[in-house]
Amino acid sequence: MAFHQRRVFNLLSDGIPRTIADISADLRLSDPRSVIRDLRHKGVVVSDFWVKSEHGSRYKRYFIEPSEPRIAGRGA
Repeated sequence: MAFHQRRVFNLLSDGIPRTIADISADLRLSDPRSVIRDLRHKGVVVSDFWVKSEHGSRYKRYFIEPSEPRIAGRGA
């Protein structure tokens, strides 16, 4: 796993849903969405859900379930 992929993986593995802005600020990454995409292509199960904002827009929160196997097709 590449350096930034490992950092995002470690951050999301606690199961706390985070926005892209949260991830960017915590890890000082300009575009964590591409890292999440790459992790998913490697088989890592990164879950997400939509959240409606108070101003009518929406955004996603990303996380890795700590109780689930972390890589698709492999055991915990």
